[in-house]
Amino acid sequence: MATTGTINNTFRTGYAIRIVWTVDSQSVANNTSTVTAKVQLVSLGASYTINSTASKSGTLTINGTAYSFTFSAALTGNQVKTIFTKTVTITHGADGSKSCAFSATAGINVTLSGTYYGNVSTSGVGTFNTIARATTPTVSASSVNMGASITINMPRAASTFVHTLTYKFGSATGTIGSSLGTSQAWTVPLSLASQVPNGTSGICTITCQTYSGSTLVGTKTVTFTATVPSSVVPTINSVAVADTNTAYATKFGNLVQNKSKAKFTITAAGSYGSTITAYKTVIEGKTYTGATPTTATLTTSGNITAKVTVTDSRGRTATFDKTVYLIPYTPPQITGLSCFRSTATGVADYEGLNVSISLAFSVATADNKNTASYKLESLKNGATTWETIKSGNTFTSAETIVTG
Repeated sequence: MATTGTINNTFRTGYAIRIVWTVDSQSVANNTSTVTAKVQLVSLGASYTINSTASKSGTLTINGTAYSFTFSAALTGNQVKTIFTKTVTITHGADGSKSCAFSATAGINVTLSGTYYGNVSTSGVGTFNTIARATTPTVSASSVNMGASITINMPRAASTFVHTLTYKFGSATGTIGSSLGTSQAWTVPLSLASQVPNGTSGICTITCQTYSGSTLVGTKTVTFTATVPSSVVPTINSVAVADTNTAYATKFGNLVQNKSKAKFTITAAGSYGSTITAYKTVIEGKTYTGATPTTATLTTSGNITAKVTVTDSRGRTATFDKTVYLIPYTPPQITGLSCFRSTATGVADYEGLNVSISLAFSVATADNKNTASYKLESLKNGATTWETIKSGNTFTSAETIVTG
């Protein structure tokens, strides 16, 4: 590419015909170059002359258009003689490039050193500097969250140019707008997050097509990083807890301290294409994994908290605190049992005919959902059958019984 050039033909030793072309100016708006071409006869030495005063004719062709002219072939030694000059305006291609054909024929009709020369000619191609036509877009930020806005700037070469903007992110494509001027704000769709289910960002390509009327001038692109916002995390839809012992669940309706093992059922989902890759449940200081973990026997009573955490394929997490209630429960306890000979009123008497028995026990009420029973028995010396002294259904007792 150039702004000037020379097309030369030496038609005989010491003589040449040439075209010298120059791009005088270029119009970005009109996509044209103004070009001046000169046809010259050239003497290549002091002894190379042409003695002719008659009027001659010639033709200069620029970009397919011929222009006729007349000239004098008279030439002195070492002379560069311009015999015709023409300035024209030439339209470039839609992309701003242009290769222009030049040719010239001059009918010198002279005899040089015994040889007759009628028409002498030269031809060639000049490649002009490309006119910057297609708009090169820029963006207001190199990185932006999906769901947020970014501005695409389009510094067009001519005020009559308009643009069509499209985008591509992964396999997702779409049109931002058409017949646009110098800038366009665009909200990056949050749905693009589905294109990176295992990552948090990707490269978005903006394509800008520049039009002059209905003619496509050219296409340029710009890129930026589209980031999945931190608010896009997995969700925990539900956490269900059940007693692995169905009999306890039926009788008590809740988990029972020191008896129950809890089975968790965690329902969770990824967001915008991500998938759940890990589950973690922490309760009573122990960690369990999987979507349906079963705990060891739980030893705490009352309301306790299980912290459930899920992780998705982007490495992002969500947590859920699940309150689990355990009915207080401890096994039945006999805290006291003693007896001694006594009187009928319970006064200690080694030779008394009665026995005074002190009894103390407790049974957990389990939030009044438990049942209790007790029985006090004795076995006489030499007997094989136990006899009931007292029985009942109380949960606690601390009493003294005098029996015969």
